[in-house]
Amino acid sequence: MKKLALLLGIVFCSNLFAAAATDDVQAARQIKGRIKPPAKDDVLIQTPFTWRMTGVTAADENKDHLAAFLAIMKNHVAIKIKQMNPPLLLEALTHLNSKGFRLLHLTDLDLGVNQNLCTPLLEKMLMGFSRLAPNLVTLHVMNCGFGGEQARIISLTMPQLTTLNIGGNNIGDAGAESISRMPQLTTLDIGANNIGDAGAESISHMPHLTTLIIRNNLIRDAGVRSISTMRKLKTLNLSSNLITDVQVEFISHMHQLTNLEIFNNLIGHAGAVFISHMHQLTRLNISGNHIGDVGAASISGLEKLGRLDISGNQIGPAGAASISDMSQLITLNIESNQIGDVGATSISDMSQLIILYIRSNHIGPEGQALLMGNLVKARIFL
Repeated sequence: MKKLALLLGIVFCSNLFAAAATDDVQAARQIKGRIKPPAKDDVLIQTPFTWRMTGVTAADENKDHLAAFLAIMKNHVAIKIKQMNPPLLLEALTHLNSKGFRLLHLTDLDLGVNQNLCTPLLEKMLMGFSRLAPNLVTLHVMNCGFGGEQARIISLTMPQLTTLNIGGNNIGDAGAESISRMPQLTTLDIGANNIGDAGAESISHMPHLTTLIIRNNLIRDAGVRSISTMRKLKTLNLSSNLITDVQVEFISHMHQLTNLEIFNNLIGHAGAVFISHMHQLTRLNISGNHIGDVGAASISGLEKLGRLDISGNQIGPAGAASISDMSQLITLNIESNQIGDVGATSISDMSQLIILYIRSNHIGPEGQALLMGNLVKARIFL
């Protein structure tokens, strides 16, 4: 399958637009002379296909050839479009839909990092994709320069989505309110969007969300309180939001969470104490805070944690000794602390580790030798 996807990409880049045809069926037959698409509809291609539209213009009479290209994509589950040409793409979508063609297996569409997607044609393009791919449930539109209006268009044209990545835009509270009206969403990445407490309050009413990434926004007390009421969340990323110990207390009541990412905030040892009550956690990233040795001792009581990132937290040898008692950990990041050789000696007793990041800790040759000699199963980054 990987070889097939590679061949498709090579032929698309070099030969696709050399074909001449009057409709997508004829064009597809010409292209089939060089590419053999899957013989059966049930042979699905899981590897995302990347389609670069560089150098393609509507004046090149490529409508039928684009249609033929998409027709060959009928067995792909995921498609990524780069260097988008919105007018030509809309023309191809319209052409395919007018003939009743459907990409029934396409469930994942990646339009991310296309600044020219922020166009008056957006609504028609999304409607075209919804019609062409009726089973589409995942959309990536990160870093596209979107504002609140584009978020509104997505909510209106693609209400069937279960996964949406709209991170790295500027949709604000108004855009968050629009997204909150998408009833089927279970996974939402809305990070880096200038969203404040009002937007967080809107998102908190989404009944089916199990994964929420709302990092690098403007969430404060009221917003954290709202998010803490979301009882179906399993994964929450509130990193880079100036979260304090007071706000962590609200989060600690979310007993259903199994994955918490709360790095680059203002959390001290008191916040770590609150987190230590979340015994259901299996993954925790609390890096870039200042929990210290006392906070590390509190975190060490989380008996279900398998992956822990506690880097950049002013942890010394005593904190490392506490962490070394976590016999269930398989991945540990304790970089950028001050554990030294004494702390390295404690960590070297964690024979179950598979991955260890321990750079920038003032560890000398003796400590390094202990780590390399004792942690024979681990991939160690010194």
